[in-house]
Amino acid sequence: FVTNRSYACNCNPGGTIEANVTASDVIIKAKILSISYSNKLDTLNVVVDGDPNNVFSKYWKFHVKIYKALVQKTYKGQLKSDTITIVTGMNGAACGFNMTIDKEYLIYGTFKDYQGFSSVQRHSTDGKLIWTNNCTRSWEFSDTEAADVAVEIERLSNKE
Repeated sequence: FVTNRSYACNCNPGGTIEANVTASDVIIKAKILSISYSNKLDTLNVVVDGDPNNVFSKYWKFHVKIYKALVQKTYKGQLKSDTITIVTGMNGAACGFNMTIDKEYLIYGTFKDYQGFSSVQRHSTDGKLIWTNNCTRSWEFSDTEAADVAVEIERLSNKE
């Protein structure tokens, strides 16, 4: 017998609004303008913190989906442009969140790449790029979800 190990996206897609609002740096309503693919994130002002010789750094050489999006409304966080870049994995196995040009989405994003298993982290230096994935509540835009996000943000700000 031969045993093969494979690593795939392992999360609880969607999670609670509270957990995702808390974990997100940015929550926006965005319209997707274009899709491209690349493994050259340094051209998008992305840098790596930590030991670049870490074994998990090899995963950063994989291609990712790169969406250009128009920010229509910001619910949480601040971006430095109304046209931003959203990075996600290539497919579901890489926790990639699929979006379609000209559709609107409610995006729960972070300024750092999700690499929970590693002390090495990628992040954007220009405030115009975020990451999202299947492990967030990012989904096609819904007025109901947007209203729930606004309520949760208010509730959490009142707790502080």
